[in-house]
Amino acid sequence: MVSFDVSPVAVVVAGILAMVLGFIWYGPLFGKKWMKLSGKTMKDMEAAKGKMPALYFFGFIAALITAFILGVLISSLGVTQLGDALVVGVLVWLGFDVTLLLGGILWEGMSKELFVLNAAHQLVNLLVMSAVFVYL
Repeated sequence: MVSFDVSPVAVVVAGILAMVLGFIWYGPLFGKKWMKLSGKTMKDMEAAKGKMPALYFFGFIAALITAFILGVLISSLGVTQLGDALVVGVLVWLGFDVTLLLGGILWEGMSKELFVLNAAHQLVNLLVMSAVFVYL
């Protein structure tokens, strides 16, 4: 049975952590590599500055939705151990994120390197969120 018994605090914490991870991942850790692989320039980044509040707002809403749905899955499966939660995170990543991102390679000409960078980010993100639901 589907259980919607998900901690709102865990959803918000997972959403915030997703935003922090994205900021670090596509900033100090791999920002220059991402810009190169995605064909973005500093001029592009400067032009987008005015849109950043809206982009971060909608990104946060998306992170909250992802966190809530992951929480529903973890709760519905009765997962209480970290290892099991991480398995759920990996399965969600393989079944949804990887397959969706693969479309970028197949239909949009995305490089394999950009695919790996984005897919790795999604994996880490889902693993962090999964851990949050076990500990909160």
